[in-house]
Amino acid sequence: MVNYVIFSLEMHQPYRIKSNIDPRSDLRGLLDEELDELVLRRVAEKSYRPVLRILREEFDRIADKEGYKPMVNISISGVLLEQLTRYIPDIIDLLKDLVSSGYVEFL
Repeated sequence: MVNYVIFSLEMHQPYRIKSNIDPRSDLRGLLDEELDELVLRRVAEKSYRPVLRILREEFDRIADKEGYKPMVNISISGVLLEQLTRYIPDIIDLLKDLVSSGYVEFL
């Protein structure tokens, strides 16, 4: 019989490199910030936001109904944290809410 299940999520979005780079440009000129923002907004809408909301709602329901507090481990890359802070800070707020509820432990 299974007594415990570990639920772990990994969140990451890389910086994308421009397809037509100038070899003489500095580091900022290498990154495709427009594409990074576009992809991040799409992933946030289709994945991050719904999953984090579902976790909060379902974990609240389980805690109320079953009498124990479920938990999830989340690993989030520094690159993604930088992009979320810059482009979509409400995802950071959803993560903070889960942490304050006691449902999340960061790896």
